[in-house]
Amino acid sequence: MRGGQRCADVIDSFDPLPDSRYVLYLRPFTNDVTLAEALVRRFARFGRVVAVGRPGERPPPVGEVRGRLPRDDWQGPVSALIAGAHVVLMAAGPGPGTVWEFTEAVRLLDPTRLVLLIYCDAETYDRFRTAVAAEYRRRLVTEPQHPDRPWPALPPLPDYPGLTRSGRADRPRWDLVLKGVIVFAPDWTATFTRFVPATRRLPGPRPLERLVHHALQPVLAQLDGLGSAPRLPSRTELHE
Repeated sequence: MRGGQRCADVIDSFDPLPDSRYVLYLRPFTNDVTLAEALVRRFARFGRVVAVGRPGERPPPVGEVRGRLPRDDWQGPVSALIAGAHVVLMAAGPGPGTVWEFTEAVRLLDPTRLVLLIYCDAETYDRFRTAVAAEYRRRLVTEPQHPDRPWPALPPLPDYPGLTRSGRADRPRWDLVLKGVIVFAPDWTATFTRFVPATRRLPGPRPLERLVHHALQPVLAQLDGLGSAPRLPSRTELHE
């Protein structure tokens, strides 16, 4: 794995990416390693998987292409990447960078191209929802809106589902690292699919792999139906 990381691509500029089909992976930097390779394997069929990284951070997980953000203006490059991506995978978290990225995805993306990955617990997720609502209100007041492309209403994010099995609440002894995903309908209606452990005992690698694969199938099927990403106005164009 370490050898693969050392051989993985790290690009100096994101400029060529708008001309190619890519999947953008955005996550809190503290969650960098979590299931990264599993995500690459499943979503790479939709395009080149690209993650952004901080200057000087360690090599990317195997299978990702990573470009480093500038220190002074990271929001501009990230906004352009979001607008041009075929699919955006985003790990939820209450940090200010992740919260801004989610509001920017709502502002720019076709809703069906956004997949919100839930690694966190219910308390952290609720903090993310609260922070997103506050940041979106702030941006609506402080940032100009393009008259031909008004910002959509912020989609209400669903409650964090509890674990259930056979129609009843349950408390298994273990839980998946990826707790679930949120996908969006064309009108921004959000659906939270909770990944439920199928057994009380932690299974081996192969049963666990099949469980995650089965849980992701509806999400992958929705993404299979996407056409080419439309060309959206850039952040600069929207602010002119």
